[in-house]
Parts: sequence; structure tokens; C-alpha cells
Amino acid sequence: MNKFRSLIIGSVMAVMAIPVAFAAGTPSLNITANESTQQSVIFDNISNDIKNLQVTINLSKNQNYSFLENNDLASKAGIEFHCKTDNSTVTIYITSNTDVLTTSGNLILGTISADESFSIKSATNMKVTDGTNTSGTWDNTNTQTPSTDNGSSDNSGSNSNSSNNSGNNSNTDKPETSIPFTDVSEKDWYYNAVKYAYDNSLMSGMSSTTFAPNANTTRGMIVTVLYRLENEPDVNIDNSFKDVKSSDYYGNAIYWAKQNNIVTGYNSTTFAPNDNITREQMAAILYRYASYKGYSVDKTSDLSEFTDVSNINDYALKPIKWAVASNLISGMGDSTISPLGNASRAQVATILMRFIENL
Repeated sequence: MNKFRSLIIGSVMAVMAIPVAFAAGTPSLNITANESTQQSVIFDNISNDIKNLQVTINLSKNQNYSFLENNDLASKAGIEFHCKTDNSTVTIYITSNTDVLTTSGNLILGTISADESFSIKSATNMKVTDGTNTSGTWDNTNTQTPSTDNGSSDNSGSNSNSSNNSGNNSNTDKPETSIPFTDVSEKDWYYNAVKYAYDNSLMSGMSSTTFAPNANTTRGMIVTVLYRLENEPDVNIDNSFKDVKSSDYYGNAIYWAKQNNIVTGYNSTTFAPNDNITREQMAAILYRYASYKGYSVDKTSDLSEFTDVSNINDYALKPIKWAVASNLISGMGDSTISPLGNASRAQVATILMRFIENL
């Protein structure tokens, strides 16, 4: 289970032809420094109507990296950032439920930091989606390297690496590693779980300073978390759910979960990925995921301490008994298990921490 600690919520999409909406040009990665302990992630030539973006940043060294999102972007309502770090790569995911990500063609994602100096080599596997779910995908982006001493710059193709040693960055302090959320304090019952989820890249904030612990979590996001814990395996795009598309950020995750009997949907054609997930639904999904992983699901509880057991749907009764016995889910403090209640982000962080540490 320890291998899960460094993995995050993300999804690998199939390479698609670039549609007309994004045919004007390839995005360009603007590298601002050569060797530094901090590197800004900036793109030019970004379409003005995109609402979702994912991209992998390839770095020069194998070491532990952290990513701090651009506060001006992250503070906008409806923006969600997630990232995944893996040796010499950082994959960044941005989703907007409201406005477009940029109207200027320029997009500053944030800053990558590490203990030792490093350089950005390239940006690959970029996918953007606009408000109509039209998507564009590039295996490689263009790369603009730092200016040389004579003031010129090297605008190169998708495979270029920066090899100059004259770049510098005046701000080399590494970002704080403690949780930055002003709405989570040490006195909160969920503090340790939120810190665990943040430190281990399982969940990020709704903005750079807010976690929104009481906000709900969707069905699509929970499945995406599990898919990314599995390191995003290849899937067959053969899906009967009419409300899930391969262009959706959760598309491959739901394909994978369905093909491995981790989810079944409301019926054979409806998954409802944007519905808030209930506590019993999360218990059922984790129960099936544990079975998929080969973990024991034999533990059971009689649920005698709860007064609302009759509210549990038949499909979820055994999973909830297992989840309670495994200390993944506990009562609400009023002698209820609240199976039909929505799972908040704080509850999800707690359940994920317990699942990874205890099973």
C-alpha cells in the first residue's frame, strides 16, 4: 500500500487528432530559467476558450518535486488543480466549472520546486477541452528556451532541451510544505486526514488557500482518484454509459472501473459522474476496489449502534458493514451512519487515509 502515497488524483487520455477548434497552432512552453530550484510553468498560444487542461512537464533530474499553483488562477471560483509527481515528471490537471482558463492566450500554471537545481526539458501529452467538450491533444508542445546573453532566444520544436547555463531566478526559496489552507485548522477533526491527503498528493485544494472541507465530492472524481492510484492503466474505450465521454477528465477512469467491476452505474446506460457521491456509494466502490486489489473483505459489523440502518440500500449493506469493521467509515455522532448523505471532501480525505494506511 505504501506505493500509493506518492500517487495523485489524474487521467491519461488517448491521443486524438487536433480538431478545427485548436488547429490555429501548437501551444508553446515558455521556459524562463535554465538551472534553478524553482521553475515557472508558462504556456503561450493557448486557445481562449479552454476550460480543462492536462499536461506533463518533463524535468532534468530524478528527485522529489512539489508544485504550487498560480494563485491568481487558483483563486477563481470553480477552478480545481491537481498534480501528480513521478521521479522526473510533474503532470498538472486543471478543471474549470465556470469561466475559461485564459482570454489572452497566455497561461501561467504555477511553480515547480525541488531541493536541487533542475531544468524543464519539455511539455508532453497536453490535452485541452473547451466548453463544448471539443478537445485538442498534442504529444509534444513547442518549447521557447531562456534568452541568451546577447538577448536572443531559441524558439525550437517539440524535442528541444534547454542547455544554456546563464539563466537565473531571483526567487529560490522552496514553498512551504505545510498545508496552506486557511479553512482547515489543527483543531478540526479532519486536520490530519486533509494534511495526509495533501502531503501525499491524493487531494489538492479548491484554490491555493482553501480546501473546502464541507464541499461535496462527485462520483466521477472518486473513481478518478482510484484510477490514478493504479497509475492510470490502459483501457478499452468500449463504454455503455451514455453520459460518459472519452474526452471527459474522468472518462478513462470510469471505463477502467466499469471493466474491472468496481462500478456498475445507476443502470446499464447511466453513471451520473457529476452527481455528489453518497457515503454508501463510496463504501460500495471501495469494497469492490479492495476486492479488485486482492485485499480481504471478510470483516463485518452488525451495525447495531446505528439507528438508521434501514436506510441502507441492499447493494451497499455488505460494503458498509465491511467499511465500518475496517474503520474506514464511522458514525455521524448522532447514532446514525447516514448512508444516503453526501460524502464531504473532509470525509473523503479521512476515508482515503484510513484505506491506504490500514488495508
